[in-house]
Amino acid sequence: KIAKESGQEKVGGYTKAELEDLVTDGIQRLTNAQRLDGGWGWWLNYETDSYLSGTILDGLLVAKEYGFAVPDSTVDRAKSYLSKELQASKKSLEVQAYLAYVLARTGNVEKGVLNRLMDKRWQMNEMGRAYLLRAMQEGGSVRRDQARLMDELITNVHKTNTTAHWEVKQRDWSMLGGNITLTSVILEAILKENSRHPLISDVTRWLIQARRDGHWESTHETGIAVKAIASMLLARNETKLDEDWQILIDGLVVKEGEFKKGDFLTQKLESFDLKNLAKEKDISVKIQRSGKG
Repeated sequence: KIAKESGQEKVGGYTKAELEDLVTDGIQRLTNAQRLDGGWGWWLNYETDSYLSGTILDGLLVAKEYGFAVPDSTVDRAKSYLSKELQASKKSLEVQAYLAYVLARTGNVEKGVLNRLMDKRWQMNEMGRAYLLRAMQEGGSVRRDQARLMDELITNVHKTNTTAHWEVKQRDWSMLGGNITLTSVILEAILKENSRHPLISDVTRWLIQARRDGHWESTHETGIAVKAIASMLLARNETKLDEDWQILIDGLVVKEGEFKKGDFLTQKLESFDLKNLAKEKDISVKIQRSGKG
């Protein structure tokens, strides 16, 4: 989607055709690996795992939304399995909130389930409440409840002058994700509510700075962070670049240039000779831009 809208021939070192082949192959592999009960397990001799099954169905739904062929039978069987798991209420409240979110994306979650989870939200950790909010957004819950839950999550933000993120105080290891996942999920929730929310730039900046060697802590968190950032770029129409930029030091323009369509996903590095800067005084450095993107 991003490659198409931004006019990029390659994303992450892959051409669009290569990416499409990878996704198509992945869909086929997941379809073949689906079990008789409709879910998936970590290994052939492991029991079916509800959280893993929800993650796979979520990925298949994303692929389907972007035009890839996903067998309806695969989706229907997964929905049936997850619905039974959610109704049984044997999993942690955090996993139940996640399953409710995935099912809500299929239009297959009952309002009573969301109301029950909302009443128990303070028994969940931050991750559970974030996924509950996404479930309520996708499932069409009462706007008042969505606004209350959003306000409660926003209140817990860790904010600096330039970044914003959320932290999981008591981690549920069965859900694999930590602060990266939590922050990414809340970013998508904020985008759903208001794509111009003032926290979005700071949250995105924190996510980008949290990478190590170009990726996040795990493949799982890398996938979730990339999805959230991609959602931000698409929601704010930032894939279509046409802007000018300037770097000012003590109010004087020292570097300037432009970002055009072909510059999307390209990093620009600029350096300055420190010997030309004033000594023993505070220096103001400002980056400003104008235009679209």
